[in-house]
Amino acid sequence: VLVMVPWVVRNYRLVHEFVPVATLGGVGLQEGLYMCRNVSFGDDLYPAGQAAGRIRGQLAHDLGMRFEGAEYLQTFYDAHDETAFNRILYERAKNEYVSDPGLLAECVGKNLFNLWFLGKTWNVTQLNMLVQVPLLALVFCGLRIVWRRGGLRKMAILLAYVGSIVIVHLMIVAEARYSIPVLAFLSIPAAIAVTAIGARFGGTRGAHDNATFRHD
Repeated sequence: VLVMVPWVVRNYRLVHEFVPVATLGGVGLQEGLYMCRNVSFGDDLYPAGQAAGRIRGQLAHDLGMRFEGAEYLQTFYDAHDETAFNRILYERAKNEYVSDPGLLAECVGKNLFNLWFLGKTWNVTQLNMLVQVPLLALVFCGLRIVWRRGGLRKMAILLAYVGSIVIVHLMIVAEARYSIPVLAFLSIPAAIAVTAIGARFGGTRGAHDNATFRHD
């Protein structure tokens, strides 16, 4: 609260509205919906992002707003225009999801994949999969170990933080780079799994070596 209060006050002085974080929610929702409809396995993300940006630029132009950046992210000369523009984008995307719940479920499913693996190009996506799949496997293995030891409650705050970030992106827009903030926290259960695996195989090897030494 102490960190965000100056930001909230600054936003209120600019647009006379309560804006607790940022005004880009509408952009994220519009881009996420466009990506859901136009990006599939084997496709590059970059062209889709540019196309979604051009749609936003055309809309801002049609609304008579003064801005820079017609290709991707629009920067408005008037903060009131930015707030109003994002509200329009938010309402349009929300209405589409409300009218088609199946589309929302489909987009959430795609974002679950996108959050961990989707890169700007398909080659980058494949590389992300190569890196992230083993890491996520270790994370789940570590969480299972912690659960079996009865220590999952001690990780409740950590998991709640990670879950909040994941849920927000599943509902709006997701790319692999958005999962970076949670990887530092997920490395904790992953490290537990690595330690357990190392102890198991290291201990087995050590016992075998000792038995051989005694036999000799």
